[in-house]
Amino acid sequence: MEHLLITSRHSMQQTDLPLPGLYQHYKGNQYLVLATAQHTETEEYLVFYKALDGGMGFWVRPLAMFMEKVQKEEVWVQRFQLIEAKEPTF
Repeated sequence: MEHLLITSRHSMQQTDLPLPGLYQHYKGNQYLVLATAQHTETEEYLVFYKALDGGMGFWVRPLAMFMEKVQKEEVWVQRFQLIEAKEPTF
């Protein structure tokens, strides 16, 4: 697993790239993380994932935002929480 330094809106921290697999968003929806990619111009890391609840579709989100903590009812929680790691099938 690759280690890199990212900047979140709250602090600078070291983290790992997210594993491919099933994640739950802090608001309750579930997503399948397929891969992590790097922007060709900015070299920013992006997380590529698929919505599993309701509004199907593919999405990308900056790695720093994907990995950051958010405040929910006065408690800081991970924006996305790993439920089950699994290799994607393309």
